[in-house]
Amino acid sequence: QTDIGSLGPHKFTHYTQVENAFTTLPETTKDSERPFRYLIEVFVDDYIALAIPRSQRDLNHLSSAVLHGIHTVFPADECDANDPASEKKLKKKEGAWAVTKDCLGWIFDGDDKTLELDDDRLAEIQGLLKQASRSKRGIPLQKFFQLAGKLRHAAFGIPGGLGLMTPINKILSIEPTYVHVHKNQQLKQVMQDWRHLLRTAHSEATK
Repeated sequence: QTDIGSLGPHKFTHYTQVENAFTTLPETTKDSERPFRYLIEVFVDDYIALAIPRSQRDLNHLSSAVLHGIHTVFPADECDANDPASEKKLKKKEGAWAVTKDCLGWIFDGDDKTLELDDDRLAEIQGLLKQASRSKRGIPLQKFFQLAGKLRHAAFGIPGGLGLMTPINKILSIEPTYVHVHKNQQLKQVMQDWRHLLRTAHSEATK
């Protein structure tokens, strides 16, 4: 870990400073007993940072670390509009520090310390579950793979979700051309359980 403030500003740092979560913090802190806590994760080309800051200076340091980190992998472009850090997304406040954030289909709430699927992702999964359960002709394996991937993603933040993946994984290991949910009682029950679990999780966010 580098010393706070040692990285210097990045040309896009100002895009991270526009929300209340940043502006309401003190510029600096003398609280040396409380450490600056943070986490940085990378998912494909998405750089995700979470923090429990003491000051704006803490967040500026973390922003610079992430942005400079992007440019160590994807070199900066002289034209900001073509920069791999995506100024277009930054202008939409996607890189701004916020207490509540929609990230990869999940809504993170730093005040309540909860997460839940956003409405679009939930509706998409529910639609695929309904389609799979009601199709008399079965659904193509590729479509079932798509559903399984989205359910696996949902299971990340929904207690009990991983336990419902076993029958689905068994079907994927067989690789049938079509998947007939209505003919497989165990799979049919799992689809129903997932729909119930998603509705329950959406009514009460996961802590």
